[in-house]
Amino acid sequence: KGVCLSWTEWEENAKALIQHHKLDEKTVLATSLPTFHCNAHGLGMFTTYITKCTLILFDKLPSNFLEILNYENVDIASVTPSILYKLVKENPDHQFNPSFKYFLTAAAPLSAGLLEELLKKFGMKIIQGFGLSESVNFSCTLPTDIEINTDLYKKIMFPHPSVGVEIPRVKIELKNVNKENKTGEVIV
Repeated sequence: KGVCLSWTEWEENAKALIQHHKLDEKTVLATSLPTFHCNAHGLGMFTTYITKCTLILFDKLPSNFLEILNYENVDIASVTPSILYKLVKENPDHQFNPSFKYFLTAAAPLSAGLLEELLKKFGMKIIQGFGLSESVNFSCTLPTDIEINTDLYKKIMFPHPSVGVEIPRVKIELKNVNKENKTGEVIV
């Protein structure tokens, strides 16, 4: 993709993500995504640079990824649905530290079937987001304060997991959408 993005655009997106995810200098964030991926670059590197919090980077997904999250007292892990699938299949009985808040997933749609399996086996909140490289990084994510054992979370995430709401300072419009489950255009 040949999109030139300014430092200011990255910085503003990072500030919005910091506000949305309530990040501060005590937060420990982890990602196994490569740093050229807009998620690892924007959410990972820019937000941690601004908040001066800890970022745990991996050059690949290690087999003991979840153990490392516990050892490092990670609060949020940013992954893709395919990584979540691998983690739940290979570690169905994993117990998370109480400090772990949620997985943030993006880069591909999260299926309701995978979400259901993750909730059943891990009992861990999954926050899905949406964004494009052209719009710097995340444009929206599920609100982080929704509890997973509520009717609201179930309504929002089933049968089609939502990508949530626009983050601060982002405006999203849906064009040419007249009915639910119909194709339209997303304007960021």
